Amino acid sequence: MTKFPANHLPKIWIASKWEASQLLASETGDAIAHIISIGEPGTSPPKGYTKVPHRLRLEFTDIVALNDDELDYVLATSEHIRQVIDFVPIISQEGGDVLVHCQAGISRSSAVALTIYAILLGAGQEEEALSLVLENRPQAVPNTLIIQLADEALGRNGKLVQVAQMHEDW
Repeated sequence: MTKFPANHLPKIWIASKWEASQLLASETGDAIAHIISIGEPGTSPPKGYTKVPHRLRLEFTDIVALNDDELDYVLATSEHIRQVIDFVPIISQEGGDVLVHCQAGISRSSAVALTIYAILLGAGQEEEALSLVLENRPQAVPNTLIIQLADEALGRNGKLVQVAQMHEDW
């Protein structure tokens, strides 16, 4: 895959489910060619989801580990991350804006957006990828499980985890 300089990346919108519905109903929504919709298992995507040409729907809970109280929750898996990784070439080939949303637009969506930026920018650009996420969504706190899975799948040897952890510690 071609590495993109930061000034030629597609616009990635990071949003809550409500914001995603509003964005898709606006004129700005007409530029959105790709959506990654992340929700709790059994929930529906935002209004306007089906009008986006390239769609990926993921369903898992916004947690980083299961404990005894959360046995019916669904963790993000390496298969979920593989679906995101497989979706990125479509983004780079087809062009257009990208919308990534989850319920609040803070944890799962920002982790997936960080994964996308890390892929598009290439290895060694993990800090730049995080900067772009924070520029688009200052309140972002990427889900650590998703970041760990992405780091492993992308062969980043802990660099993606380290950048996300430094942000979380800060």
